[in-house]
Amino acid sequence: MRMSIQHAFFLTAGERALSATCFVPNTVRGAVLCIPPLVEERKGALPAFVQTARALAARGIATLLFDLRGCGDSDGAFEEQDPEGFERDCDAAWSWLADQFPDVPRAALGLRCGALLALRLAACRPDTAACLLWAPVAGPDFIRQLLQRRMVNDMVAYGKAREGRTDLEARWRNGECVDLDGYPVTSALYNWLHKLTVEGLAKPLACKCGTGILPVFHGRDAHATRGFARASIDDRSERESCVSDEKGGGVGSLAQHETRARLPLCVSAGGHDARTAAEVSAAAGDDVTTLDVRYPPFWNTVGHVDLNALITASVDWLGDRLNAPPVAAPTLSLDAQTAGAELITLPTAEGAVRAILDRPPGEPCAGTLFLHGWSGDRTGPHRLFTCFARQLAAQGDLCLRLDFIGRGLSDGTASQASIAGMADAARAALAELRARLPAGAPVRVVAICSGCKVAITLAAHEPGIDRLVLWSAESMGDLRSAATGIRKTGAMLLTYARKLTRPETWRKILRGKVQTNMVAKALVKQETRSAAEAAWENDVLKRFRTFRRPILFVFGGSDPDASGSRAAYERYCRKHGIPYTAHLIAHAGHSYYGEAWTRELFEQTTAFLMSSGGSMPLRFLRLKAGN
Repeated sequence: MRMSIQHAFFLTAGERALSATCFVPNTVRGAVLCIPPLVEERKGALPAFVQTARALAARGIATLLFDLRGCGDSDGAFEEQDPEGFERDCDAAWSWLADQFPDVPRAALGLRCGALLALRLAACRPDTAACLLWAPVAGPDFIRQLLQRRMVNDMVAYGKAREGRTDLEARWRNGECVDLDGYPVTSALYNWLHKLTVEGLAKPLACKCGTGILPVFHGRDAHATRGFARASIDDRSERESCVSDEKGGGVGSLAQHETRARLPLCVSAGGHDARTAAEVSAAAGDDVTTLDVRYPPFWNTVGHVDLNALITASVDWLGDRLNAPPVAAPTLSLDAQTAGAELITLPTAEGAVRAILDRPPGEPCAGTLFLHGWSGDRTGPHRLFTCFARQLAAQGDLCLRLDFIGRGLSDGTASQASIAGMADAARAALAELRARLPAGAPVRVVAICSGCKVAITLAAHEPGIDRLVLWSAESMGDLRSAATGIRKTGAMLLTYARKLTRPETWRKILRGKVQTNMVAKALVKQETRSAAEAAWENDVLKRFRTFRRPILFVFGGSDPDASGSRAAYERYCRKHGIPYTAHLIAHAGHSYYGEAWTRELFEQTTAFLMSSGGSMPLRFLRLKAGN
């Protein structure tokens, strides 16, 4: 296995600084650019890209990960971006890769809309040796899926979809923004996505000989599968394509069309129907290489997913095509700072923790530490942490956001994660933050979900924390009763039961517009913890009794866990005389996916952090109005 170094830096793309990480082995025989998907799918994709980058580095292949403009830790607000800027970002990243690794073959790897950007790159860049597409989705299909999620979220929050697909698309045609997954999607982005199709991008490759193309389709994106097949007909280049159909439908006709194309065919079955590969192989003849890769839609899945099969197959395919004689890795001179941010690495007993500092224009007046949830990363859900940290930095705070071990870009794997280990990383981050602040500057902690347990642990063991902000706090120790999971499931069952009384719900189910399998999984999923974990959490709560600085709790009105956790923490704080404020955002979910909910979250938190005095009144605010 080759040794590798992980370099974090900012990549310049025009006037924008893009956060980037390059995994570089000591000897290099190839290089890969990973292009992420858009909006919240980036969060689910990051663990897969990091695992793949590490596996590629072990094969001697350097890998560049980066965030598109307005995404992740890169510059700008999402709604401010020129959509064509995404294409320019990919070009800038590819140019950097070509400059740093000029003597080895290079490939592009993309997921979902990122796969289509990778396909465009392969068509425009003559130096592309290969292109690997994970679950490419046509722009119009991507829009449709986002709109479906918007309507499902509305049904959970309000009991009905406030706007239908036609209404939402009409708003785009009128030049308005539409809030999807917590991201303001402009009419310009909507129009750009409508033009982003597999067929339109694949056709230019017909005159590009020698480029290997391996799409790995997901079953729900049948349009992308058919689009790629249509674009491949009469293509005389020596390419490889891959067809996957989760249910096996329409494979025979697709294979018949593909046999007319002059190209070797690599087939990957992405679903549970094993006959897919066999049908295509039988129809296309001996030139077919079959590859069975099965994976869930990990870009839209809560929690961590085993992707070893997909990653192994992808690394093997790329490794066979990026197999130049090895050269010594170049010495990279990289800038880890911009005017407003600095990328840093913190050593811990479990490995290196990757973090980012959002810096104020002058000397900081306070410090704020951000702690993400169990399956998140330092950007927070729909960039909550990134956006709020930048807002606080503009007001004079020095903000530090970190990826816990096994999360984001930090060392380790998901199996290593524990609340105790997360707390150790938080202590290292707190020490770093304090070392960069003027003497006497207050330090506050903002946390979400499981990160709230870490924040409480930190406050219980580390003196001098001025304030705690806990968003959607999970109850811990004996505060989390055995009935918590039952209440959560019962609340969800009640919600869906109410929906099933409505004719429009059944019409959506019969039309395939409700992903019933995902609903079922959510209902049966139960959180578990060991007796040792429960005992450890109870010890933390015993220590935390003496905490006397103000705490702000914020919960979403449609979060199934909110009622139980809110009541438990309220009783605990009253019993032990801990000053707190609790705020309920009506209708909001666990992660506050909505522009109005995000705005209210930021306003309440900012007012709390900026308030004077050493204590806050014991009160509970309930919002009756909807958002």
